[in-house]
Amino acid sequence: MSGPPGPEDGVNDGVVDDIDDEPVDTPPSAARPSAVGITYEQPAPNVLLLVDRSGSMAEPGACTTSPCPSKWQQLLALGGYLNDVKTRARLGLGVFPAPEDRDCGVSSELLVPIAQASNIDQQILNAVADLGPGGRTPIAAALAAVGQSGTLDDPARDNVVV
Repeated sequence: MSGPPGPEDGVNDGVVDDIDDEPVDTPPSAARPSAVGITYEQPAPNVLLLVDRSGSMAEPGACTTSPCPSKWQQLLALGGYLNDVKTRARLGLGVFPAPEDRDCGVSSELLVPIAQASNIDQQILNAVADLGPGGRTPIAAALAAVGQSGTLDDPARDNVVV
């Protein structure tokens, strides 16, 4: 062999790793695995609905009708959407400020734990209906509490905050 191994030898087909930009040796084409006959289904993502329940949610939302329902009333109208999504995602509900707080307190406890239950949509709507708007908007603290809670640390799934 004259010179270093190259693509014709099945070594270093120009592939570079993302860590240190060093060439990566790859097997010859004939030795590479084939995706034929392999199926993969990604697990349903964890989706946390982190809902603002501050005082501004009592104000009219955006709409084309008059009078326009409050943002909170519009939130309660998401039942059809939740019914559709529950078959494709594991859903859960958190709110800020915390239910027991009318100011800026947050909680790492979810009102509805993330699950893929057949009635998760109704659990979420019932939890929202039992609350009402009030307090301030501690969104940064609420996001920090979710991050620290480990609720969305599942490495096997996409983990999303909405």
